[in-house]
Amino acid sequence: MNAVEKNVVVGRGGGKALDPQTLKDYLYFAHGLPSGHVFQSRIQDLTGYAELSAPPSSIAAAVRDFMSPDVKAPEKARDVAFGIKHRSRAPKPSQVSTTVLNGNGIAGSAANAAYELGQRGYKIVLPQTGTPQNAPTFNYFRTTVFYDAKQPRAKSAANQLANLFGDAAAKALPPTLATLANGAMTTVVVGQNFHGTLAPAPVDQTPKKQPPQVTLDPTLSRPLLLGVRRRVPFRLELPRFVANLSRPAYDLPIRVYNIKKGYRAVRLTFSTSQTDYWGIEETSWDEAPALADASFTQRIRGREFSLYYSGPHLHMVVLRENGATYWVVNTVLDALSNETMLAIARGLQPLPK
Repeated sequence: MNAVEKNVVVGRGGGKALDPQTLKDYLYFAHGLPSGHVFQSRIQDLTGYAELSAPPSSIAAAVRDFMSPDVKAPEKARDVAFGIKHRSRAPKPSQVSTTVLNGNGIAGSAANAAYELGQRGYKIVLPQTGTPQNAPTFNYFRTTVFYDAKQPRAKSAANQLANLFGDAAAKALPPTLATLANGAMTTVVVGQNFHGTLAPAPVDQTPKKQPPQVTLDPTLSRPLLLGVRRRVPFRLELPRFVANLSRPAYDLPIRVYNIKKGYRAVRLTFSTSQTDYWGIEETSWDEAPALADASFTQRIRGREFSLYYSGPHLHMVVLRENGATYWVVNTVLDALSNETMLAIARGLQPLPK
């Protein structure tokens, strides 16, 4: 609560003060975000040393990514890396009929949303009164898209609509809204988090599939691991593959430390240039906060890997076996490609006894 209170500015219509219930709604909203929905917006093409500058187009692109992140980026990036193909079940906007209801009590919200959806090609169905209507209550904090489960592809259409409202919920149409829906495939109830406009379509930044940029060199870290294996109570794993041009970090290539009281950890650090560092963390602590909420879990040749994405970039791959966890961690700017990260993780093998 302290973090939200000091770092998030919430504006309320009519100059009203921020009450505890609204603050609580935002907290639950943040807490309920699905894993993989946290993004870092970065300004590209920076130049300079003490003072940095970038072209206006790069700044505008970073602002756009911040305002309209592609919530499907992790899933699309994973599918490219593993060659997973999906058939889209969502109908085209012109095939989706939708009714829009006001669920926040702000005059004009339903009309604005209906206009925006109409501009996107959706078929707007008015309630039987012929004008935009209010929902039965005005206590909708989060915009909700209800779908008529009796109509084919209605659920897929609702999920697609929900993305246009940022992070709206998609639910089956309850009987209390059936009359107001007036036969529409979907019914949108705009909540307090709708600010009059729909999110612009995010730019697809899914990376293209590419060969992993790795080198087979288990000798690079074997002496380091052999030198510390008696200092930890779990089986260490040896990376057989490393990113191209990698070398153990000059100042501190390996470190053994207490990651938590009663738990030891080993950290291998590699450099690919003067400023790029990636690493491998090995520990028996399975409840580290960094391991919470993996984006996906994938089985590869009988071993289970947890994948942690930052937008379309694979930031961390975690292998669990031998009663320990083994993390391959990308650089700060996720400079290693997704395929490179996967190849390094797949190449981990128990250090010979």
